[in-house]
Amino acid sequence: MADIATIWHWPLQSMCDMELGELMQWRAMAVDRYNLMHKKPDK
Repeated sequence: MADIATIWHWPLQSMCDMELGELMQWRAMAVDRYNLMHKKPDK
């Protein structure tokens, strides 16, 4: 949930009603977004 909150800025309450599978999908998207934002530029 921390990964989701960090990237999407969602409060805990908005995630509490989600099913585990939905949370895992949002987490995967948050990790992808984080990696895209922090990737090293190509030389």
